Amino acid sequence: MEQTSPAPDLLPQLRAAAAALTATERAAPVLVGVSGGPDSLALLHALARWSRAGGPALHAIHVNHHLRLEADADAAQVRAWCTAWDVPLTACDLAGEMLRHAPGGLEQAARVARYQAFAQIAATVGAHVLALGHHADDQVETLVLHLARGAGLAGLAAWPVARRDNDLFDQLGLRPRPAVWRPWLTVRRATILAYCRAWNLTPLHDASNGDLALRRNAVRHDILPTIERHFPGATTALARGARLLADDEAFLVGQTEEAWRRCASISGGLVLLDRAAFRTEHRALQRRLVRRAWLALRGFTVGLTAEPVVAACDAIVAGRTGGRWLLPQGVAVLVERTRAVVGPAATLDERLRRELGLPLFDDPAQSVPLTGPGVIPLSAGWGISIAPVDDADTLPDAPGTPWAIPIPAPATADQWCLRGWHAGDRVVLPGVGTRKLQDWFVDRHVPRYARRHIVLLVADGRVCWAAGLAVFQSPECRPDQATWRVRVFYNGQPHSGDAASEP
Repeated sequence: MEQTSPAPDLLPQLRAAAAALTATERAAPVLVGVSGGPDSLALLHALARWSRAGGPALHAIHVNHHLRLEADADAAQVRAWCTAWDVPLTACDLAGEMLRHAPGGLEQAARVARYQAFAQIAATVGAHVLALGHHADDQVETLVLHLARGAGLAGLAAWPVARRDNDLFDQLGLRPRPAVWRPWLTVRRATILAYCRAWNLTPLHDASNGDLALRRNAVRHDILPTIERHFPGATTALARGARLLADDEAFLVGQTEEAWRRCASISGGLVLLDRAAFRTEHRALQRRLVRRAWLALRGFTVGLTAEPVVAACDAIVAGRTGGRWLLPQGVAVLVERTRAVVGPAATLDERLRRELGLPLFDDPAQSVPLTGPGVIPLSAGWGISIAPVDDADTLPDAPGTPWAIPIPAPATADQWCLRGWHAGDRVVLPGVGTRKLQDWFVDRHVPRYARRHIVLLVADGRVCWAAGLAVFQSPECRPDQATWRVRVFYNGQPHSGDAASEP
């Protein structure tokens, strides 16, 4: 490890960048990804020097995608460097042909496979940090790519030196995951090449880096040089701009957390947004709140583009009650009267029904005739009991409550039944007369996702009772005939509707 000519030394930069790591992360081995290109080679070399001088222990990983003829020779060269510098190495071999035919394209498939290997080896060697060689020019290339796709501030801001969430590790659900450490983010490519020359390091050459059909290569070899010809120093200025945007992004992240406390809560795996509070927030924070809700559900925001976020914001601010908007990857926004609910589209209605604290049918088409005393099980611990009323069990003064109602014992097996709502059902309201049950649901703000699951007590086609909601028409119970009490149970106990018995 002898330097052959004077050049900027990257070791001070490496040590300074380590300030972004926690004491726990620095105490464990650092896993360094090494492709063999100049960026990762310089990083491996500088980390090995630092490790020898008392820095953290080191473990290298090389992923061979088997996509190029030189791939095996490159892997051998990386092993030779690691042997010479006394750095343990794990070489991972991937099936290149499978990657070529993977959904989403070769580049994305190879990146996913690398991150899976990174997570596995980090866990194996006990590393809490993955060091990667991305530098300032990579940062600018990413900025240009994100500008071209219309990214917002988060997409245009510079990468953090250390990232611990909301990246591909989280998108893939890889646990445990290392922090991603990029110590070269303020270093230009030319400086890294100069470092390699000074230390007589000969990086590997990947011919695919010259393929202009790949968008990043086109930005690197065509677009940025063109910009530099017209605006000398533009690459440096763009890198500086990305760092300034990162400061703005960090400030807005803090503002978003404050807005989150004002507007949002999480219950039963769902994000609940208070619509009135949401409306008072700035439009920029509204978008961030939707993304923050997505993050709370998915663990990452990769794949959530601007258009569905804007549509969700419009829906929360001014959408009609009961409206539903789909976000990518199976997430839905349901707009209710005073709140918006964000959750998994496939189970959103079911989760919300459970939250209502009402006895409900799982199957809205269910119909159960009352043929005798017993218990009818419903969803999530709820049930309806039918029991005879004897002389010791006096009836309440009121003929019925939302949680219990007396009925005369049926004369025929089909006289009384419990069933869900049917189109055309009508109810009798005191002082009003008959009304469509659907209209009553609307007036009482019973949500659409629950209406067909409400348990109704029906006699000869008349809806007398909605379990947990109301008595519509009290059956006449004469002293000379047997009487049953129909009562709501929850987890085996009578439910009276008071706070102590709420689920």
